[in-house]
Amino acid sequence: RLSVGQAVMLLNEVFNYTAVNTAIFSQASTTQTITVAGGTLNLNAGAVTTLSTYSAIKTYAYFPLQADLATYCTVDMSLSNAPQTNCTIELGFFQAATNAAPTDGAFFRYDSTATLKCVLNSNGTEYTSAALTAPSAGVMHKYKVIVENDRALYYIDGACQAIIAAPTGLGMPLYAQGVPFQARCINGAVAPALANTPKLGYVFVGLQDAAGLG
Repeated sequence: RLSVGQAVMLLNEVFNYTAVNTAIFSQASTTQTITVAGGTLNLNAGAVTTLSTYSAIKTYAYFPLQADLATYCTVDMSLSNAPQTNCTIELGFFQAATNAAPTDGAFFRYDSTATLKCVLNSNGTEYTSAALTAPSAGVMHKYKVIVENDRALYYIDGACQAIIAAPTGLGMPLYAQGVPFQARCINGAVAPALANTPKLGYVFVGLQDAAGLG
């Protein structure tokens, strides 16, 4: 038999309106603000450096992780400034409440030391890539995360940045069978020198090679 693969779209959201689409995203924030303007969804839109504050958006939908095909998300994002110490930015598939630590997921993280890494979190245990060169600020860059049955792959602007294998002894890289898409910006217990405003240009989520599932 000949198998024919085709991607299946699960989410395709562009931000050409004037408020967060609350039919798709929940939002949470403390002091920081979230806006949609000029074609982007903006976290920490007021560009505050206030310590211990955050802004986050998360899909209500939990996207399925299938045992024999891949689930992926692609996002255009720009940062208003270069990565800042004491400011954490996370983007991709993950479960987390407000500014709490993730409990499961595959995502990009600009951590509190201003270092960009790829992260795989399985039931609260994290596996990270080596430090990556952060793409330029003020320009949209394409971030892509692919979760397969035995690994997660991470791309920026079409170039593979890291591949993180499933934890030893587990059949899937994530413990959960479904995860939401989420993006958030967190100022730590010490204020960053400069505020960062992550701007999302679009969010796409899909299944690879899934047309035969009906």
